[in-house]
Amino acid sequence: MPCLVEPAVEYKESVLASFREYADNGIKDKYENQALAAIDFQQFVLQLQRHANTIPERPGVIPESFYWLIDDSGEHVGDISVRHFLSERLVREGGHVSYLVRPTARNNGYGTTMLKLVREKAKLLGLARLLVCCDENNTPSVRIIEQCGGKLADKIVVDENDASVLRYWLSV
Repeated sequence: MPCLVEPAVEYKESVLASFREYADNGIKDKYENQALAAIDFQQFVLQLQRHANTIPERPGVIPESFYWLIDDSGEHVGDISVRHFLSERLVREGGHVSYLVRPTARNNGYGTTMLKLVREKAKLLGLARLLVCCDENNTPSVRIIEQCGGKLADKIVVDENDASVLRYWLSV
C-alpha cells in the first residue's frame, strides 16, 4: 500500500525523475528550492525538513510540512504538503494543502490516497479541518477533494483573467 514519507535522501533518483516528468509536462516547480535538488539533494531535503520546524525567516512565509507518496515498489508517485496555518492570501486562494501526482502515475488513485493520508498529519499539527482549493476547471482535483469528503464552501474569482477557484473544507 502506498505511504506518505517525509522527504529523505533514499528517494533521490525517483524524486528527480518525477521532477523531470513535471518539467516535461509543463508543470512549474512544486518547491521553491527545487533547482537545488539536482545540485545537492541532501541539502534540498534538509531545507524541506527545516521549513516545517522553524519560524519563517521572511514575512509571509508559512511553516509547511512536506511529504512524498511512495508506491509499493518504492517509487515516488506524488508530493503533498500541509501549511500549518493560513495567511489572508492562502485563505482566499491557496488553502492548507498543495499536492501533485507524478504524470506517469496519474489515474491510479494516488491523489485521493495522498489527501486521505495527509489528514492524519494535519491532525498532529492541531488542525481540525483543512481548506483545499483548486481551479474550477481542474476536474481531477475536484473529484479527488469530493471523494475525500470535501464540502464546497464557495467559488471565487481571483482576477478577471483567471478561472474561478473552488474552496473546499475537509474535516481531519
